[in-house]
Amino acid sequence: MISLEEFSGSGEWGADAPVVVTGDAEEWQRHWRALSTVRSDHDLVVDASCGPEFRMLTGERGLPPYCLPGRARAWLLRAGGGAARITLPASP
Repeated sequence: MISLEEFSGSGEWGADAPVVVTGDAEEWQRHWRALSTVRSDHDLVVDASCGPEFRMLTGERGLPPYCLPGRARAWLLRAGGGAARITLPASP
């Protein structure tokens, strides 16, 4: 897992294993180029607590499936596809 700052500041971040990039909605908005790359080429997970920012983060015009904030729920957009509701894994 790497921060959005680390992801955006590195010209080479590729790895053999999947990489999870984390950041809040404001950070993603500041790094719009990284957000655009992730939205078009990779899976994007948006926590349900970011519901008000969903359209800005995903570029989707439609509303996502209902997802209750605070219950380990999120939306998954697979490489530019539509939103699907998911359950997040428990924290260790």
